[in-house]
Amino acid sequence: MTPRRLPTPDIARGAMLLLIALANATSWAPRIPTNTTPTIGPNELWVLIRGLLIDARAYPLFSILVGFGIATIASRATTTSATLYRRAAVLALIGLLHSFLFSGDVLAAYGLTIALLTPLIATKHPNTTALTITAFGFTALALTTTTIIGFNPTDQNPESNGPYLLEWIGKTISSIPTTAVIPCVIIGIFIQRTTLLSHPHRHRRLLAASAATGLLIGAVTALPLTLTYIGITISPLAPWAIALDTLGSYFGGLGWLALIALILSYTNPTHQPTTSGYSPRSILTAIGKRSMTCYLLQSALFALLLPANSAPVTEIHAATIAVIIWLITAFIATIFGRAGIPGPAEWVTRRLIYAGVPRD
Repeated sequence: MTPRRLPTPDIARGAMLLLIALANATSWAPRIPTNTTPTIGPNELWVLIRGLLIDARAYPLFSILVGFGIATIASRATTTSATLYRRAAVLALIGLLHSFLFSGDVLAAYGLTIALLTPLIATKHPNTTALTITAFGFTALALTTTTIIGFNPTDQNPESNGPYLLEWIGKTISSIPTTAVIPCVIIGIFIQRTTLLSHPHRHRRLLAASAATGLLIGAVTALPLTLTYIGITISPLAPWAIALDTLGSYFGGLGWLALIALILSYTNPTHQPTTSGYSPRSILTAIGKRSMTCYLLQSALFALLLPANSAPVTEIHAATIAVIIWLITAFIATIFGRAGIPGPAEWVTRRLIYAGVPRD
């Protein structure tokens, strides 16, 4: 028997995809530059807000939820190492295909991460010590590499030379030691062992403290790097700006997750799944259950609405388009949800992973 699907992770994924759309909007079209002098206008204000709360904060939330999902799958009696490796391979394949449309794809990195962590989680008793050491080790590695080589995890359009497949492999592998992907996935694995998302109403104080602390630390650590986007440089912190931003991404991602869970603890105290209707909760649930489809659809819509040869747009214009795109995916996901139909990407993924495999 398949365990009841928890609503909180799905709702969090639905909200996360709005943040992802806002973060990715900057990668899709030429933009009218913001002021390079310390002047705060509407565009600069939005860049500041986005940099403090969304950029390099949405994807850590994505990673945490991936970890939660993988830990949930690994905990099932019928899940084997082979199942997880197949899932990793399928994600890498979808990521490769997606990268032809969007160079900032993260699915392949998640596939590689799952493959690396499978020996530690595909056991009756996952190795907590090894997972903890791995998380701290990759955190230290990310901070070191971003400080020494100045790698910016938000730079999604590096110059390309050589065969595309080799470029893709190199970029996917290099994303592991230079970003918070593995540590955040491990955080999600640890959260899955708690009742923070299954019964958030029991943890309101902790969630409130985590939301406030996480988002605050995430914003403060992002400030030195974000200020450079609007023409302000804090000289003593400049060499450390990217490393600080990377470290703060953990807190920002956790802060968003805690805030979403806290809100749900009040709006849905009985924590029952929502399967019908057009309430915000049901819409977010529909998106969350089809998160891969919606993530891929976002890229297709961005490519359609903001093609490479489009005229420059302001930061606010790009953000508005991102919201519209998210609303379109929400509409489509809701229709699928009302009809009880899985997203196409989810359907294909399950067919590839579980073909010939008995499921609980």
